[in-house]
Amino acid sequence: ARYRSLMHRFFVCLAFARILCNGIAKAGRKPLPYLIALATASNIGSTATLIGNPQNMLIGQTAGLSFSRFLITCVPLIAVCLVINVLVVALVYRGAIFGEIAPPAGGPPSAAAVLEEATPFRPWQVAKTLLIMAGLVGFFLFSGVPREIAALVAASLVLISRTQDPRRLFSMVDWDLILLFIGLFIVIANVREQGLFAGIMQHLHQHQIAIYNPIPFSAITLVLSNIVSNVPAVLLLKPGLAPATLSTAAAHLWYLLAVVSN
Repeated sequence: ARYRSLMHRFFVCLAFARILCNGIAKAGRKPLPYLIALATASNIGSTATLIGNPQNMLIGQTAGLSFSRFLITCVPLIAVCLVINVLVVALVYRGAIFGEIAPPAGGPPSAAAVLEEATPFRPWQVAKTLLIMAGLVGFFLFSGVPREIAALVAASLVLISRTQDPRRLFSMVDWDLILLFIGLFIVIANVREQGLFAGIMQHLHQHQIAIYNPIPFSAITLVLSNIVSNVPAVLLLKPGLAPATLSTAAAHLWYLLAVVSN
């Protein structure tokens, strides 16, 4: 269930995995290195914006972060991380990537077969959706309109159509994932109510570990997000952070939480 939720979160994986496998099979290469690169790069790249993943959305809403400021702050670091990711994948899978090309075998269905199975191409719907998406990103970057309101308006405009049945679009919503997050919020709230996480924090304070200094905060976020996953880690750590509007240092801790937890 967790694997499926992660794949749904990173739509780019769903969109490109089949195309990637098809191209790699034709090239006579093993798909594993490229699929690993796709998964890791989509995870890194999702950190670049406040709408890239659920935890960034949560951080942006809680801290009141600017969409454009977050983008400007995080993109240079994410670009460096993507380069490192490429180098690491190339090093680990150097034999499969740089070895001899094998003759293409069976493999996934051709691109033409995939297109035949897909929904018929509707130029007007595609153009309309791209236009709405461009307007939405513009609102995120240059408008003071709350992001959740802008997103709901954009979604409503997509649903208004003479040819597209809204019920079909609603059927594509991953209700299992939504239920998973509802349960997640309940569990984390219970952890906080019972003081379980507060006890751990108190123990760290007793040992004079300033957890909200950048280095220990990064270490705790890294460990916690790998033990309980990144969304619960953000839910547990965010109550101790000061509002981003108070100071530059406070805002930097929110940026750090987003980058390290991802």
